[in-house]
Amino acid sequence: MAISGSSKRELTDILIGEVWLCSGQSNMEFKLAQDWNGDIDVASSNLPNLRLITVPILGTQKPQNDFKGQWKASTPETSAKFTAIGFLFGRTICQILNIPVGLINNAWGGSAAESWVRRSALENDPHFKRLMEAVVKLEAFNASPEAQQKYQEDHAKWQVAVEQAKAEFKILPSEPLDSVVTR
Repeated sequence: MAISGSSKRELTDILIGEVWLCSGQSNMEFKLAQDWNGDIDVASSNLPNLRLITVPILGTQKPQNDFKGQWKASTPETSAKFTAIGFLFGRTICQILNIPVGLINNAWGGSAAESWVRRSALENDPHFKRLMEAVVKLEAFNASPEAQQKYQEDHAKWQVAVEQAKAEFKILPSEPLDSVVTR
C-alpha cells in the first residue's frame, strides 16, 4: 500500500483483523517465557497471523499520541518477552476466528490503578478529591532532591542484593516499591 501526502510511504505485509489492547499491572506484565508451560508456548509461537507490539514504559501524566514501536509477527523471539495472558488470549482468538490478531502490550507492573485513568476524570470527580490531593502531594515529594537521593540509594542497595542472589542461586529480590520514584 502506498500513502502519499507531504511525503510518500509504502507499507507491506499488512493484515486486517482484530486488535486487542493488553493493559494493566503485574499480572498483565508477566511474560510468556515465565509461565509454567512457557517453554512449550514460546517454542510453538511461530504464528504469522498473530502480531505483537509493546508500548514502552514512560512515566508521564500527559496523554501520548504516538510511541516508538514496531509490529512484529509472533515468533519464539518476539513472544518470549510478551505478556503471557495477552499472548495466550490472542493465540486462542486467532485460532478460533481464523483471522489475523494484533496485540498491543501496554502493561506496567506496580503501577497505581489511577494511573490508567485520565487524570482530568479523577480531578473532576468529587469522589476522588482526597485521592488527588494525596497524588499531588506525592508528586511534589517525588520531584524533590531528597526523594531522588533516597531512590538512588535504595536502588543501589537493591542492585547489590540482586547480584548476591544471582551468585548464590537464590530468588531475586523485588525492587522496593516504596522507593521507586521514577522509571
